[in-house]
Amino acid sequence: MSLPVRDRFDALRRSWWPPARLLIDELVPRTDSVVGEIVRYHLDTGGKRLRAVLPLLVAEVLGRDPETVLPFGAACEMLHNATLVHDDLQDGDPARRGAPTVWRRFGEGQAINAGDAMLYYAIALIRRLDQPAAIRDELVGRMVADTLAVIEGQALELALHDRADVDADDYFRMVEGKTSGLFSLPLAGAARLCGVDPDVVDGLAEAARHLGVLFQVQDDLLDVLADKGRGSVGNDVREGKRSFLAVHALAVADDRQRARLQAILDLHRDDTSDADVAEAIARMTELGAVEAARDELTRRRASALAVPALAAHPALLELVEGLADLLVEPIAHLLGHHQSPDEAFCIELLPAVSRTFALSIELLPASLREPVRVGYLLCRILDTIEDEPVLDPDVRDGLFDTFDAALCGVPEAIRALETQAIAVDLGEGAEARLAAGAGAVFRRFFALPEASSSGMRPAILEMSRGMRIYARRTHEAGRLSLVDVPDLEQYCYYVAGTVGELLTGLFLRACPVPADTRDRIRALAVPFGLALQIVNIVKDCAEDQERGVSFMPADVCARHGVTVEQLVEPAHRDAALAVVADVVDVARHHLQRAVAYTACWPADARVGSDIRLFCLVPLVLALETLTVVLQGQDTLVPGRTPKVSREVVHRVMTRCTEASRDDAALARLLDGYGFDVPAPDDRAAATKARLAPVRIATGG
Repeated sequence: MSLPVRDRFDALRRSWWPPARLLIDELVPRTDSVVGEIVRYHLDTGGKRLRAVLPLLVAEVLGRDPETVLPFGAACEMLHNATLVHDDLQDGDPARRGAPTVWRRFGEGQAINAGDAMLYYAIALIRRLDQPAAIRDELVGRMVADTLAVIEGQALELALHDRADVDADDYFRMVEGKTSGLFSLPLAGAARLCGVDPDVVDGLAEAARHLGVLFQVQDDLLDVLADKGRGSVGNDVREGKRSFLAVHALAVADDRQRARLQAILDLHRDDTSDADVAEAIARMTELGAVEAARDELTRRRASALAVPALAAHPALLELVEGLADLLVEPIAHLLGHHQSPDEAFCIELLPAVSRTFALSIELLPASLREPVRVGYLLCRILDTIEDEPVLDPDVRDGLFDTFDAALCGVPEAIRALETQAIAVDLGEGAEARLAAGAGAVFRRFFALPEASSSGMRPAILEMSRGMRIYARRTHEAGRLSLVDVPDLEQYCYYVAGTVGELLTGLFLRACPVPADTRDRIRALAVPFGLALQIVNIVKDCAEDQERGVSFMPADVCARHGVTVEQLVEPAHRDAALAVVADVVDVARHHLQRAVAYTACWPADARVGSDIRLFCLVPLVLALETLTVVLQGQDTLVPGRTPKVSREVVHRVMTRCTEASRDDAALARLLDGYGFDVPAPDDRAAATKARLAPVRIATGG
């Protein structure tokens, strides 16, 4: 699941599954009921509770109280579990989620009884909705129709076992009955409860049809790639199921291959050996079934997002996109072999050098993730070169020269950079490993579209130039110290303002905006980067002092009667805190511009709202960090770096997700921190931004 939908899903499940289960327990007899005992046993085996939560997600996205659809969510979950009880019996599965299935524990007849009862419990739960009788009756009718579709799909699946001519159309007709109805009902039904227009309700049902197929294809993949909680790998093969992989393999196989695969699938379950299962999986893989399934996942995801009725509803589109990601989550790590070694290296190293940035990238649209990831890693290579304290200045300059040549496409420079990084011994951490494997990052850089790589290059070269200047200054002075606020701003421009420019170029290519908005965004890109960097400088002040570095301007310290070296001394605590307060004021000056930058990205465009969320989360966390800095006394105490609690981070994520899609919510959020959000058409703010630029020197 994309990150926001996964977070929402987890939060809703934690908050609302217990009361949903309570509704079920109030309905299912607790004593003197054989059926009640069996139903409770099955529900107690666990599960993702996806169908229970889907209606709550729809309600939340549409701005409604999830509690209003809670009985409907419980009904959908009950219906889903009824089909599982029957499905386990028909397939002969002995285990589900590591526990004996109902038929295995209580017998086949009792499994039929329990599954039948659960169908009627589902209808009874709908009757508990606080809605007019006509609405409840409509939902019962929808449930009956979708249940009949599920039964028809299940019957078709059994019928296909005995056919040798099953094709993709048969498979999709079966899945769209058996699986899609259990997605259509919770999504479309919840939208109906929330009063959405009928065409949008139908649009959600259409998107759910594609999501159902996507889910089933990933489930077919999971069966041959891993144990999905049913006791062993390859249960679909043992059952002779015409899964997506089997159907594809039978369609493309030659006569000999087809006959052998067909023979394995037609074996009785008890006669199918582990070797037979392994052979069938190997044959399906050799015939391209895994690749075909992966392509079908991509196609169904795109089809779900292309439903015309949802085009004007970005919040629902975002939900559909997030659900598509959530549904394939169980197999995402199993498809890693499709990545090139270079891409896998970049994906692995990113969280190692910055877990926060790795999580933030997941907030972006898929098309932006790799260029942002690669750009960030290139910047971290530069940061590693600058930060290494024991490098001879000439050696460091040589590394900068080699990096610049590699970025400009000199092949031998890429190899030379890796060789030099290993030779100078940058340590054993993730940053050193990144520098030693820099070739992988550069190869991914040159694999990007030309517009992306050429657009990123000037900002990265500027960062390299500036880091070289400050590294040389550090060597000559014995430690890095900044003279005044303009010096602080210039340093932050090189290490972070350039990142703002790099990201802005990528974002503007992905999200076109009117010319005047584009000009304003470009004018505010550097302050956005500066704001976040200065907050980090304030937060890490004591830790930096401990390692012999200070980014606090010397003239600000002098104004309060202290030296940079005295900032962490307890005897000078009051004066040092006054220095911190002055630098916080500088940060807030740039944070106001960062607010304006974030607000420029359109909330009513899906890519724009994703970019806004990507910007908003670190921005609001920076504001929360400043709150901790100003309220406490630990900012200048080594080992007590101000931190934002996990609870605050969770609250920030939730509120930022809402504000990313709604200008009014954005204004309310930032007003709580004392910042005004300029109106989207505020030309005066754009003019002011251009007339009062950040003080960046252009010379070396």
